[in-house]
Amino acid sequence: ERRDGAERQRTKDEIATLRTDIQLLCQSTNPLGKSLEYVHEDLEAMTRELEHWRSLHAKNKAKIHEATLEVDAGVKQLDTSLEDVDRQIVEEKEKIRSLKSAIIRNDASIAKLLNGVVQ
Repeated sequence: ERRDGAERQRTKDEIATLRTDIQLLCQSTNPLGKSLEYVHEDLEAMTRELEHWRSLHAKNKAKIHEATLEVDAGVKQLDTSLEDVDRQIVEEKEKIRSLKSAIIRNDASIAKLLNGVVQ
């Protein structure tokens, strides 16, 4: 009988310990369960935010592309203008050289004429 009583007491103690462990386990997992309920909502919000940033990225990428095309067109126009100005400079320098050459020839002719008149 003592043996049965001791065994019963030990069983009751084990059940009490098991009950306490189960309660502790439930208390520990309850917040986790509640957190898991919000994971789906958070995931949806993060997905929407990701789509927002992707959309914004695509818009800005398109704007940058358009701006690059405009800048390239402007640079091309400026390059063309610069080439025209460079060509005009070369032409003006050639005119100056021609005029200097004509002046030197005229100076020589004048000198000859003056030498002919003085003699």
